Amino acid sequence: MKRRILFILALALCVFLMFSACGRRGGGDDTGGGAGSDAPSDTDAEADTPSETDKDKEPEKDTGKAAFAADYFEPGQPIKLVGVPDGVKLSWKIYDFVTGSETERTTESPSLMLGEKYKECRVTVEGDGVGPLTVYCSELPIIKIECETGFFDVQRDYCEAELEIAAPKSFGKQYSGGAKLRVRGNSTAALWKKPFKVKLDKKADLLGIDGEGESKHWVLLANARDPALLRNKALMDFSEAIGTEAHISSEYVTLIYNGEYCGVYQLTEHVRIGKTSVDIFDWEEYAEDMAKALSEKYCADKGLPATEKDRVSDEVEDMMMEDFSWMGTGKFRYDGKTYSCGDLGLDAPPKQTGGFLAEMDFYHQDQSNCAGLMTAYAQPLYFSTPDPVGGRALQSFMKTELYSYARNYLQSFEYAVHSDDFFFRNSDDHYVVSNWWDRWGERAYDRVDYRDDLADGKHYSDLFDMDSLVQNFIFCEVAMNWDSMKNSFFVYKDIDGKAKIGPQWDFDWAWGNETWKMAFGTDTWAPEAWHCTFPGFMVEQYYQEVQWNCLLIRDPYFLTKVYEAWHEMRDKQINDLVGKGGAIDQLEEKLRGPAAANDALWADLDAFGITFDQSMDKLREFVTTRMRWLDEQFSSMDSFVNSLGVWRASAMVPVPSVKVTGSGAEVSVSGLSSSVKYVKFQINGKTVVEAPVSGGKATATVGADALTSGLNCVVANACDSSHNYIINDAASMPGNYLCPASNFATFER
Repeated sequence: MKRRILFILALALCVFLMFSACGRRGGGDDTGGGAGSDAPSDTDAEADTPSETDKDKEPEKDTGKAAFAADYFEPGQPIKLVGVPDGVKLSWKIYDFVTGSETERTTESPSLMLGEKYKECRVTVEGDGVGPLTVYCSELPIIKIECETGFFDVQRDYCEAELEIAAPKSFGKQYSGGAKLRVRGNSTAALWKKPFKVKLDKKADLLGIDGEGESKHWVLLANARDPALLRNKALMDFSEAIGTEAHISSEYVTLIYNGEYCGVYQLTEHVRIGKTSVDIFDWEEYAEDMAKALSEKYCADKGLPATEKDRVSDEVEDMMMEDFSWMGTGKFRYDGKTYSCGDLGLDAPPKQTGGFLAEMDFYHQDQSNCAGLMTAYAQPLYFSTPDPVGGRALQSFMKTELYSYARNYLQSFEYAVHSDDFFFRNSDDHYVVSNWWDRWGERAYDRVDYRDDLADGKHYSDLFDMDSLVQNFIFCEVAMNWDSMKNSFFVYKDIDGKAKIGPQWDFDWAWGNETWKMAFGTDTWAPEAWHCTFPGFMVEQYYQEVQWNCLLIRDPYFLTKVYEAWHEMRDKQINDLVGKGGAIDQLEEKLRGPAAANDALWADLDAFGITFDQSMDKLREFVTTRMRWLDEQFSSMDSFVNSLGVWRASAMVPVPSVKVTGSGAEVSVSGLSSSVKYVKFQINGKTVVEAPVSGGKATATVGADALTSGLNCVVANACDSSHNYIINDAASMPGNYLCPASNFATFER
């Protein structure tokens, strides 16, 4: 009944009618692309007598009454009924979601073969003593949701629902049961095509997405403002391909809500700590295990029936999520008695040096309602997991060692990437931006006292996994996404080891998506610019100017690692994304039919009339231009560094030379300015060797353990007679960062 929507919109009737007229989501009008609106010929939809071979392929239901033989029929299969009495005439109605047309057939056979053009449709059949019965046909797996709350009425609070998946047998056993549903997202939550957060009543691996585990928590991405429908999936999969440890898997589905077609959705894992998403120690899972063990002991001691265990467990877990003292003590008090983890057969809680997932999002800049981790340079990070809810819980959590540890850890890393040589030191001057909320004001930085004895003397790569930082940089530049390093950006750390970036998330504004300009007036068509330096991508929030990639590209060592990684990835992972027959091509082919039906329903409402095909043409133009431009910038190390234009050599310091030896390397620099008394050679970031200047030359040796098997980097930093760095004023931003007068070279071992 898409025709009804367009008629209502054309006459500018009350918006209320659009919310209440649920039926309008049932189809499209004759102007939709794809299949035509003519009634099916005998080759389009016809009675089918299944052969013995057909019967062998698909075991049929035996319900004792008329029913469809399966929950899902793949395109090209006959749609079969079982339990139909002989001689019953059946009336079939085929509603085409692409064209909005409905056709009818009458058969005496309990089977109907659909033609090629009926891949996205609804089939209803009835006859004497039969039905009406309805089945939905799609090239994608189908998620059916039944909910008392209407599609457009779902809000932030969960509502009860029933969820069922119908999919090809290759996806294995599927879920059918209770679920809770709420709208999710920020700006996308206000669109017609709603994105949803789904919480199942029991853990399941939907469509085999998780692979190695099950979860209750899922997301249905609408991709409403991406008419190509593939930006999110293509880039999520790309992040996995380039080695991002925590990544999100997904599958495309067709959503049927309360019997109405709602278009193409992307079913994804939920970004959270867990074996199937961010596989690190989970404090909330520990609380759940402790609550269950406490419930077992409590009910046994009190002689309570087994039916009480779940109630007590849920009550204790809720209490533990309000009082986090157990994280340090391993003890919890319930009903007047204190229980310890040892009493309950559990290991003591680990040290509070990790097990957290932090998110960056400017919607949480206030941070009054979350466990905020706002940094000195206004990066609006906050705890995503654990996630204390409510005033008492928040106050309790912010007293834990985990909260203090995470806050200091992230802050010390930020100070390290803002420092002159990329080390954090307690003795350095530390600043905080005092007017971050004034987007267009002249920036003011105030000096503050800050200490972190755990991080003192550490290079940023001692705090953050270097491969993760490099992968993230390349990912951001390939994606050229408006929201990257601003919103939906995640950082995590396990109990041991370094912090890492991931999962990558939220790319509907990537690759020059034209709907962004139409919605907000900002042009993101910038295929020939660096994401981390392009002023047009730094206009929304102050902190974008000092996001981590902007600071890291001051470091020649980081640039060396990025350059090396790009050339390692270019012909494999990157080409597998953008090359002929790659992920973009494959997803386009997979989506073409389902996208035509999605366009007929939503394109005029959310995507300004831009169709899948039109969006794909623009996406390909952007990606082709961008990859050509990036290849040019990465043609040599010099072209890469000069193109970024942030690191600047000093006239005081010529390019250093390197002589590789069996025991390491000899590094030297000649022709130094007379004001340079010492040189601190920085090899591969963390190894620093100081040498005096004599006759305008300084020489030092480094051991083999400081070198790598790939591309190495040596930076020569100029120092005065007091061994302090001589500052390159032309490259520095006081309060933000200072840059030593320096030069660098790369070499292979």
